Amino acid sequence: DTINPVESAIQVHDAYKAARFDASIVYHKGGHSVPLGRDDDSIRALNEVVDWIISIAKEKTARLKADT
Repeated sequence: DTINPVESAIQVHDAYKAARFDASIVYHKGGHSVPLGRDDDSIRALNEVVDWIISIAKEKTARLKADT
């Protein structure tokens, strides 16, 4: 990734985690952009992103239900 090399991505990830944010790194061949190709690597990476978003939504929904 020419925008955010792996080493920098790891540092950003670790800083977010240290601040208690939910953060994840998804490795794929497409560089910095969201993987939209039809190759196996793009599909796998996009599925990881979608799964992460769904898990965040489920956690927030559970917290909202617990608060009511």
